[in-house]
Amino acid sequence: MPTSIPEFTDQGLLPPGVHLCSGSDFIERFCTGEKRQDFSKAIVDILDFAAARNVRYVFVGGSFVTNKEDPRDLDVVMVLRRREDIPTKNERLLIAGRRTDIMFCS
Repeated sequence: MPTSIPEFTDQGLLPPGVHLCSGSDFIERFCTGEKRQDFSKAIVDILDFAAARNVRYVFVGGSFVTNKEDPRDLDVVMVLRRREDIPTKNERLLIAGRRTDIMFCS
């Protein structure tokens, strides 16, 4: 899958829109540096979970997809194919002292 992660704006944000990329492209772009590298395993685990559950889309947002050296948290939305496939609760993880919210929808 070719990456379409654009450069950050002058404000340090991605331009509005949905930017498709592979998991490895995402990790290469957003999990570098001392503060961000702790999230690499979490991203891999999230993507492995998504693959095992046949998730249609994984959206990552919030401060993690900015150019902040030390993002506050990692926000993830997983879109599943059927309502019945949604886990019974949202997930919240702490990774290196940072909150990770995972929300599910269909």
